[in-house]
Amino acid sequence: MWTPDIRDLEGPRYLAIAGAIAQAIDAGELSPGAQLPPQRDLADHLGVTVGTVTRAYALAREKNLISGEVGRGTFVRAGRSVGQRLEFRPPVPERTVDLSCYRAPSAGLAELVSSALVALSQRVAFLPLQKYPPAAGLPAHRVVASAWIARSGYSPRPEDVLICAGAQQAIQVALATVAGPGDVLLTDALTYPGLKALAGLQGLRLAGVEMDQEGMRPEALRAAVAATGSRAVSLQTTLHNPTIATMSPVRRQAIADLARELNLTIIEDDASSAILVERPPPLASLAAERVIYITGLAKALSPVFRAGFIVCPPALNEAMSNTLHAMTLGCSPFIGEMASALMTSPALDDVMGRMRTEIARRVDFATDILGAERVRTHPASVHLWLTLPPEWRALEFEALARRNGVAVVASDNFATNDTRAPSAVRVSLSPGAGENLLHRGLTTLKSLMLARPMLAATII
Repeated sequence: MWTPDIRDLEGPRYLAIAGAIAQAIDAGELSPGAQLPPQRDLADHLGVTVGTVTRAYALAREKNLISGEVGRGTFVRAGRSVGQRLEFRPPVPERTVDLSCYRAPSAGLAELVSSALVALSQRVAFLPLQKYPPAAGLPAHRVVASAWIARSGYSPRPEDVLICAGAQQAIQVALATVAGPGDVLLTDALTYPGLKALAGLQGLRLAGVEMDQEGMRPEALRAAVAATGSRAVSLQTTLHNPTIATMSPVRRQAIADLARELNLTIIEDDASSAILVERPPPLASLAAERVIYITGLAKALSPVFRAGFIVCPPALNEAMSNTLHAMTLGCSPFIGEMASALMTSPALDDVMGRMRTEIARRVDFATDILGAERVRTHPASVHLWLTLPPEWRALEFEALARRNGVAVVASDNFATNDTRAPSAVRVSLSPGAGENLLHRGLTTLKSLMLARPMLAATII
């Protein structure tokens, strides 16, 4: 029978137990109908009082995660999911190890968020509750965001920073400002599916630019500009999603020089680098007048925090503020205040350090199982790029992995229309619930890679 491991979970023990139940349900470790331990047995196992377990189970019942039946026990409710949400990807079947989507390691987050919420409650009186906020965000929030971005070595003026509800919204604002329906947007040949979705919503045509181990190639970008006439470019410079590519300083300078020479406007999605201790200086630090810089808190802390930041080139500041105002009438000041409380918390660096330690441990664990020769990763990346044997097509492998209870993402999901997808899949190392699930998922992928694809039916 399942029992939680709450050693690394902080806060009151009843909340730790309830949180462990929620995480296990969300990750598929506890499936609908699974029975939880009797309260006295679990109390003895965890070294807590029966009343603590009773309180935890009551909270889980209140959230409709479990139900109790007199004389039979406590069971996970059918059809309940902690993470019910709209996805770019289809829902993952029950009992599947979900290695397809990002989940943040959670050690230390509960205490950090609790403290930030207390700080927020004390600052409510200073927020403009009687009117819409400024489109770009409150000045105090823009100052804190500017200081957060300065950790990368790039120190923008607070007046050039816009507060958004997540980096995804920031990308949408940037696209809507620099391109219109029917325009061509140049982007990495393999790119973030969220960008593909937004381009589709806004009627943009994506043109993939050839990449190498460092990301977008300058000579390929020059050729793409000549072929399409487009002057709008979206790219990732650090811990590229999905390939984990990171541009060298020489490559960054070459792209910056090209932006000036060809009069390009570049949207730099730098959200993945926020977890790094030493971040490479972003492209925006080399060509601030040509680059729209985007980052956020999701990859540094948790996707729950929908706080994203845009640094506008001064010439686009008014246009982007107007676009954001048209879309949202301004980001809620509660988001800005919560983000500010998190970014200025004395506990922030400790929590991020614990996250980096856990991510690095999972990277080593996965590399040992899958083999370093087929894995491209980084100690601070929760994703890895797994190159498949040449006989495999990525979509076929993705489908077979799902049939065997593991969800990964085929390279085809990242490819632009004019790009041939390589034989590779993206694997997330943060399934959300314990090492056993991760081990099961990775060993399954390893065994499938060693198998040969099934022959298709002969067509006569």
